Amino acid sequence: MKKTRFLLFSLAAIIGLLFSSRIFLVKPTISPSPFLAVTPSLSPAQTPAQTISNPKFNSIKIGENELSVETVSIPDEIQLGLSGRSEIGSDGMLFIINPSRQISFWMKDMLIPLDIVWISNGKITGIEKNVPPPVAGISDNQLINYPSPRPVDYVLELKAGDAESWSIEVGDNISIL
Repeated sequence: MKKTRFLLFSLAAIIGLLFSSRIFLVKPTISPSPFLAVTPSLSPAQTPAQTISNPKFNSIKIGENELSVETVSIPDEIQLGLSGRSEIGSDGMLFIINPSRQISFWMKDMLIPLDIVWISNGKITGIEKNVPPPVAGISDNQLINYPSPRPVDYVLELKAGDAESWSIEVGDNISIL
């Protein structure tokens, strides 16, 4: 009886350690840029909607445009971003970068083209327009990095072409409502 309890306790401890080290859940890969952190790979059964546990939405205002954006601030959610989605599901995704820093994005596992809007101190400091998803079969170390022009505290991803259709330009003010 004591031997059985000891074996069950040992097995539970080992399983707990494996899950806490995420061996069963994700296989991390190192990104090619010093600005990017470890990016989790999704198993085919996982969808991004399953990985972002309580999506939060905010309204933002850029010029005369009021947009509804999904907001992410947790490192794992920032790393995942819009990867694996065939549509954005709102007007865009707003990444909260805290502390403010120079950051670089890549298009790992992206299915749709994007506009990347760099924001610092309530102003748009750069726009990377019509960023295409990666070519099928390209390795992670061949993915293009899109660096912010300076340290940023927010990054906004929009459907490709939306920055132009909404007349969003460098220097525009942005506010979170």
